[in-house]
Amino acid sequence: MIKKAAMAAFFLLYWRSLTFKMGCEMTASYQLECHSQVLFVRAFGITTMRDVTDYVNDFRRLVRPIFNMPWACVLDMRCWQPSPAEQFAVLRDNTTWCMHHNRALSVILLPSDPLLAWQFIQTTNVAKPDNFRSFKAVDDEEVMEILQREGFPLRDVNQLSREAG
Repeated sequence: MIKKAAMAAFFLLYWRSLTFKMGCEMTASYQLECHSQVLFVRAFGITTMRDVTDYVNDFRRLVRPIFNMPWACVLDMRCWQPSPAEQFAVLRDNTTWCMHHNRALSVILLPSDPLLAWQFIQTTNVAKPDNFRSFKAVDDEEVMEILQREGFPLRDVNQLSREAG
């Protein structure tokens, strides 16, 4: 129990940090971090078409080393803002690409605004394989629980601490 609590506490601090790390891309509109077979995505504010194009390129670059095996994606959309509808097709295309490249699990932290939740659904509304699993989480701790339960545990806290420090 203590190890689980310590791991969750470390993850919360680590995930909330906005420092630059190896395997991390951060801009004014998104942050991407890849650990083990899990890609963490955090969206911020309003995006431009250039932001979306850069996001897709960075996303695919970070996933390329792990897509030969099933992988998970944690999407933190709580700080996302309305985006122009022309961006939806680019984001749907990226979701389709993910389905063709072994994405097995999505864990989503949705914004409380129903319009933004609808926008997210529009950007991910593509055909998905039967074995694909998707969960909504209410907070970062639930994200960790879902990853663990679904077979995508993060490495030991001490190992992550050495990498981040």
